[in-house]
Amino acid sequence: MSEENIELLPCPFCGVVPIIRTTAHDIEKWNIICVNTICMLYPKTPPLDGKEKAIDVWNHRPGAVDDWTPVAEGSMPEFDKPVMAIPKGRPDKIDAAILRYEDGWHWESHNGMGYLTDLSSYEFDDDYEYTHWRYFPSTDISKEKK
Repeated sequence: MSEENIELLPCPFCGVVPIIRTTAHDIEKWNIICVNTICMLYPKTPPLDGKEKAIDVWNHRPGAVDDWTPVAEGSMPEFDKPVMAIPKGRPDKIDAAILRYEDGWHWESHNGMGYLTDLSSYEFDDDYEYTHWRYFPSTDISKEKK
């Protein structure tokens, strides 16, 4: 892949083209990050060895767009596992959310601060209703590139 032919897919959450950069602490490592201030998820790759690896990981989009699971009894995600979720009445938006049980099942939405895996960065609001969900794609593409 030559530098002139590098094509980054847009952010899967907001559609803005991300930036590619060396990491602040190690110029040998590369990552790609969405810098759209309106994109509440700020997705980015982990620091990776080489620009091509970072691009491969960012551009990896498993599954079809219609691969979403409708929110219904019996088809819910694992408890306390972050997922992508489509808010009711907003099919153009994707939230990071988790399903929790505290005096009954309810959804919590990521508040935009901290890592998606940090369960303390989710907050409950009675208005969080989702129509569809799916697990986040894996960034491990080594199995698929054999």
